[in-house]
Order: sequence, then C-alpha cells, then structure tokens
Amino acid sequence: MRLRRGLAAVALIVAVAAGCQSRLKDERTLALESGTDKTITLDAPRYDQTITVTVSADVPTDVYLYLEKDQGEAERAIALGAKSDKLLASQGQTQSATLEAKVPAKEKSVLMVRSKKPGTATVKIVGK
Repeated sequence: MRLRRGLAAVALIVAVAAGCQSRLKDERTLALESGTDKTITLDAPRYDQTITVTVSADVPTDVYLYLEKDQGEAERAIALGAKSDKLLASQGQTQSATLEAKVPAKEKSVLMVRSKKPGTATVKIVGK
C-alpha cells in the first residue's frame, strides 16, 4: 500500500509538471541599424496566451507583432504600409510603446522592431 501511494504521488507530480508551462519573460537590448529589421521569434505557448511587449528606444521605431505562420503576408503589409489582420499588434514611429496581443496555443509569434536611424531599443516581453 505504501508503494502504491508513493507511485501515485510520483505520477501526480509528473502529470502536473507536464501540464505546466513557464511564463514567458524576456528582456533584451537591441542595437538598431538604419533600415534593418530586428526580429525576435517567440516559442509557441501550450495554451492561448496574452503577450505584453514594452519597447523603449532612443530613436523612433516601428514595432510589429505577428504569427510566424503569417510572416510573409505580415511583412508584405508592413512594406506597403497597409493595414492587415495578420498583424496581432503594431505601433509606428514611437520611442515608447506597449503592445498587447493574444497568441493562440501552439503558434510561434514574431516581434519585429525597425528604425530609420541607428540607436538602441530595450524590449520586454511578458506572457500572462
């Protein structure tokens, strides 16, 4: 009986650990170059997750968030300056921005930061 309880406890711990996902939390500084995009690909969450992205830069930047599977269409819309439902969130020509978007389960997302001037940007990404 004692062995069964021990095995049951181990099985419970393994089941809980397998279902848990650590929250997304990333902070980094990007060196921005004129006319060059910086991208960060975020791992796919196990469940629908709301992502908050905070960008603080010393030069005006454009910030875009989209799903990796929609990258071609999203980047085409960005290049044309067109609105697109493929962009989960965006903010143009800002030195300080906070974007929030829901990322579906099992879908990788991409954060793109671009600037027309060289500078630096601090990016904080938090999943809820």
